[in-house]
Amino acid sequence: MPRAYSADLRRRVIEEVETGASRREAAEHFAIDPSSAVRWLHCWNETEPLLQPHI
Repeated sequence: MPRAYSADLRRRVIEEVETGASRREAAEHFAIDPSSAVRWLHCWNETEPLLQPHI
């Protein structure tokens, strides 16, 4: 069974996309499947507003 990707790798992929790379470019850069990058960014975009402090 394949091992899960580390939280650090997920964070680095998200940061790469947030600084201008496409999901596919980030996936290629980190040698992961593009569908993983798409899924991680989708989850990040869904939860990011929950991480912001409420004023």
